[in-house]
Amino acid sequence: MFLGMRRKLCDFKSWYLRDRRGTVAIEFAFVIIPFLMLLFMQIAVSLYYFTTFSLEYSIEQAARAIRTGEAQQAGVTQGDFKSTICGLAPGFMDCDNNLRVNVVEFTDFASVSLPQCLDDAGALVPDPPEDDSVPGEALGTVLVIACYEWTLVRNLPFINDRLGNMSNGSLLIRAVTVFEAEPYQ
Repeated sequence: MFLGMRRKLCDFKSWYLRDRRGTVAIEFAFVIIPFLMLLFMQIAVSLYYFTTFSLEYSIEQAARAIRTGEAQQAGVTQGDFKSTICGLAPGFMDCDNNLRVNVVEFTDFASVSLPQCLDDAGALVPDPPEDDSVPGEALGTVLVIACYEWTLVRNLPFINDRLGNMSNGSLLIRAVTVFEAEPYQ
């Protein structure tokens, strides 16, 4: 079996090397560029969805401590909460420079409004002060939002001008969860 495959491979190699017309190389050149573009686009889209779902998972897991009152009773600050999210996120995410986390408390679900992730110039808004404690009274409505600047898209030609929604060509990824805290005391 292997001998037959080896012989066919040698026959193909000798035919390819004998062929001097160059049509195979020209056809290959026509096909490889669109194929590689499609392949890299597929990888980029997969990475985008992986980053989005990973950020959403991190937010949900970290917000459990606020929902149960564990974070408030332990005196967790905004900086500690962001560190928790970064610990749950994949290692390739640049949490220090590209992630903004904001925890806001509202009186009820009807009064919830989404905080802005971008300023007027199209850049990420700064983090809230790190030493502020995480809000969330018992039975209070809490919104947790994470805004991530996905910089991979600005390095891909033909994509950054279509997908990048930030001033520097990056793509903004948001993960949000809203919940009512449990009646802890």
